[in-house]
Amino acid sequence: TPRLAAAWQPSDRVTVRASAGRGYRAPSAKELGFVFDHSVYGYKIQGNGDLVPEKSWGVNADVTVMPGPTRDSMSLRGSVYANWVEDLIDLDLGNGVFEGPVATYTYTNFGKARTAGAQLDARFKPAKWISADTSYAYTWTRDDVNEQPLPGRPPHALTSAIRLEPGWKLEFVARARVTTSAFLDESSRSPGYQTVDLRAGRALWPRSQAYVGALDIFDVKQDPNRLGDTRPPLGRVFYIGLRADLPWEDP
Repeated sequence: TPRLAAAWQPSDRVTVRASAGRGYRAPSAKELGFVFDHSVYGYKIQGNGDLVPEKSWGVNADVTVMPGPTRDSMSLRGSVYANWVEDLIDLDLGNGVFEGPVATYTYTNFGKARTAGAQLDARFKPAKWISADTSYAYTWTRDDVNEQPLPGRPPHALTSAIRLEPGWKLEFVARARVTTSAFLDESSRSPGYQTVDLRAGRALWPRSQAYVGALDIFDVKQDPNRLGDTRPPLGRVFYIGLRADLPWEDP
């Protein structure tokens, strides 16, 4: 798996990177033999013992610019990539099989495939107590054997998040994601969807935080009777937790 990479920093605010290399990946134990049974949500994922390793060539490049008055006040990053893959291992969402109300999907090797795309990322921190991130990703795929896109790969995705630290050891985070529809086969597509997540936390002692939150607050979820639906399987989820680093005291 040879790889060549280079980086150039024309100024302390601009960095350019590029790389190219060979990839090799054997199928994982999950892809070979596990059964992921989510029948209660309308689907199962079955391993495939006949999988062979995937091999690829890939190139990528990116540019990072920090144009703000300080290095951490703003950063912009653009990246592009392309991959040529043999025996790509992926879920075959276009050929699921219904067993009653439950759809069963399996992993398969796509003989020859290409993927390419671009991503734009921006981060803003106008004040110490607020920061925002946004990212847009475009993905293009091609199954060269069947001369069609790879199934279940949305071409467009936009993610934005904002983080507030107003004081009193409080932290609030909101995140939104918009995903477009995805190709499944020549007659069907998985629907696009939008999700919003919220989280609130408060530090209890140094390097610790108690938090509560909700994922997918608008309860967007899969239709169990729709083959290849890539929307979230669980819908709305509430959670509560505590995290802490050891030792608890500041050094």
